[in-house]
Amino acid sequence: QHLLPKKYQAAVDQHQLKPVVYPRIRIPKGKEGEDWQFVATLCEAPVVKLGPVVHLKDQKLAEVVENLTKSSQVTLAEMLVEAEADHRLAALADNLTKLGLTVDKYLQTKKISAEDLRAKLTTEAKRDLEVEFILQQVQMEQKLADRQKTLDFLTTNV
Repeated sequence: QHLLPKKYQAAVDQHQLKPVVYPRIRIPKGKEGEDWQFVATLCEAPVVKLGPVVHLKDQKLAEVVENLTKSSQVTLAEMLVEAEADHRLAALADNLTKLGLTVDKYLQTKKISAEDLRAKLTTEAKRDLEVEFILQQVQMEQKLADRQKTLDFLTTNV
C-alpha cells in the first residue's frame, strides 16, 4: 500500500513529468509471492499555442476569450477530459441526491439518455479545459500575477 506511491513518485521525478490528474493504475502482473508489476497512465498539461488576441471596440470578455480559443491550438489528453467529465458527473449526482432526486429521474425529467448526458458533460469539460489552459498560457507569457490581471489584460491591453 505504501510502496506504489513511492515508486510512482520516483518514476515521475526520474522522467521529470508534471501530471495534472491522478494516474490510472493497472496491475498486469500480481501474484502472491512474486514481484508485482504496475502500469501508471498519466497526462501532463497540454502545449498551448496562442493565437492573436484580437479586441474589437465594445467587445465583451467572453467574446475576446471565444475568439482567442478559436485561434489557439490546444490538444487535450482524452484522459484529462474524461477525468473532468467524471468529476462533473459525480458533482451532478451529489447535487441531485441532496435534492432528493436520482440520476435516472433527472434523465427522465430532462428527456435525455445517460449517454447524451455524458456526451454533454464531456463537451463542456473539453471547452472549459481549453479555456483554462489558454488563460494560463496568456498569464504565463504576459507574466501576469493572477487570473484577474489576465482577464484585465484581455479586456484592456489588446
